[in-house]
Amino acid sequence: MLRVPKGITILMRFNASFGSTLGTVAFSLTACSGNGSQFAPGANQGIFAQSRAANSSTLRIVDRASVKAQIDVAQYGSGASAPGQVNEYTANNKKNVGPFCQIEGLIQVIGIETDESGNLWVPQLATASGPGEIIEYAPDCGAPIATLSVPSGWAIDIAFAKNGTIYVSNDLGPVGTGPGSILVYPAGATSPDGELTNPAVAASQGVAVDSKGNVFQSYGGNPGGVLEFKGGGGSGTILTGIDIPQPGFVFIDKHNDLIVIDDGTKLDTFAPPYAALASSFRLKGVSSQCAIDKAEKNVACADYQNDTVDVYAYPSGTYQYSFNSGLRQQAAYTFGVAQDPR
Repeated sequence: MLRVPKGITILMRFNASFGSTLGTVAFSLTACSGNGSQFAPGANQGIFAQSRAANSSTLRIVDRASVKAQIDVAQYGSGASAPGQVNEYTANNKKNVGPFCQIEGLIQVIGIETDESGNLWVPQLATASGPGEIIEYAPDCGAPIATLSVPSGWAIDIAFAKNGTIYVSNDLGPVGTGPGSILVYPAGATSPDGELTNPAVAASQGVAVDSKGNVFQSYGGNPGGVLEFKGGGGSGTILTGIDIPQPGFVFIDKHNDLIVIDDGTKLDTFAPPYAALASSFRLKGVSSQCAIDKAEKNVACADYQNDTVDVYAYPSGTYQYSFNSGLRQQAAYTFGVAQDPR
């Protein structure tokens, strides 16, 4: 489960759900090469150009021909002085090079994802007008393509099925207003036409879809756990072999192994039929979301304890490197990460 630092007012839903598992996270101050949203071009950074669209604010690169793969990083934001943002970096960023482009002016972002076309999907818990939404951006901090509405609740994670169906993890606000759920958007739809629910769910966390169209939901409860919705429907089955009382976000690899963030500090792998733990490795800090690359050679984790992205070899879990250039420190909370291609 996402272990939230104290001081984030909009996330009282999580604070109330997590109870005693929460504590003050000791953030470390790390030198940052950027200053707010402005970055000084370095030898490997390219040249930045300011670009303003009608409904987005981005820093765009002029020439990115050398970028073959990338890691996208979302920061939640903590008000007008430090709004949410998504930075896009060249993969294998061992030299801690700054982002080649940036989407600015976002509001309360936790989980992000890229699709097979390289488009970036950004759920926002809320907007300036009230309800949350999910924005699809063209590759490389491009213009918005589509917006999915969220009728109520907070969209915090998103996953895609091969048939085009989109599943959104929806946490329904303060305790007592109802359980979390998975919103279902048919291919091409901008509003949900269904919802996956189970009475065990108090707070919906991550969502993932395997190659067979089965949907997995991690959730907070008493205790929390992971549900499987066979074929993307029904009321879901609790996977009793996954004994994680405080699960965080989840993802699936090419073998349909289910990888679960365990209390923010470990990455646990479960092979089908998910009856027992197959492997586990410890994370450097406290992470909310991790993302695997297409070759499944590495996993990048958003470490909001240190406001860094930590990269590990997969599946061994051997620590590789971290980067933080261009990420705000102690102000915006580094919660989301995605890799492209996926």
